[in-house]
Amino acid sequence: MKTIYLLNSYGLIFSCFFLITSASLAQENINSNLSKTGAKDSILNNWHRNPNAFRNFIGPTAYGPDLGSIQYQNYLLVINQINLSVGQRFSLGMGVELVSLLEDTVSFPSAFLNAKYSIPVRENFVNLAVGGIFIHSAGATQFFDFGGFYFAATLGPRDRNVTGGVGFGILNGDFAPSPFFLLNGNWRLSSKIGFISDNWIIPDLKIGLLSLGVRIIGRKLNWDFALFGTRERGGFFQVSPLPLMGIGIPLGIPLPHSPN
Repeated sequence: MKTIYLLNSYGLIFSCFFLITSASLAQENINSNLSKTGAKDSILNNWHRNPNAFRNFIGPTAYGPDLGSIQYQNYLLVINQINLSVGQRFSLGMGVELVSLLEDTVSFPSAFLNAKYSIPVRENFVNLAVGGIFIHSAGATQFFDFGGFYFAATLGPRDRNVTGGVGFGILNGDFAPSPFFLLNGNWRLSSKIGFISDNWIIPDLKIGLLSLGVRIIGRKLNWDFALFGTRERGGFFQVSPLPLMGIGIPLGIPLPHSPN
């Protein structure tokens, strides 16, 4: 049964990639024809650069932050994170939540560290990335007691793309027996509005995590609002009554030329 589930998970990922790749290539032909007439350029020139191309809601893309940029993010008012570019292809993120400090038994809050190395294959269209996240849960005796490593591929430009990936979780120094999968995407509709989606398949937990939301993109402030739900194997899809909310604030000043 587990083998069938894994095969179905792999099949879902690769089927989506095949369809998306075909659609992306078709879109590229359309964009090429539009650029010849100047129509595409006249639209894009009215859009400010998207500072969130390196992430969806929480899940990563294979793009890195703009070279020289720093961004602060807050999720649900309790999780604080800083992301910054370190060199042309390497990016680093650090985060902490402080609510757990309200408990008398907790001396150090939950904290995390993530790193990503981006590899542009075709500029502004195909990117690969390898990365990892290391998490210390509040009250744990071992520092960075769980986390994981992943490989991701992003197809499409910075404003409209899809990301698929595979990774392995780590708990107390041991790798999970089965990989997890991610299929995320974002689609910018206008200068200020776009759709985002994060979706995870975790066979070891027999669960899928799905989300769909809206991103409001400003020059100095970005808002994310998303509904999310879970589906256990053989069960019904359940949607949380509480939305996910996040805010992003660009702090650094990007250099003129981004690596990808």
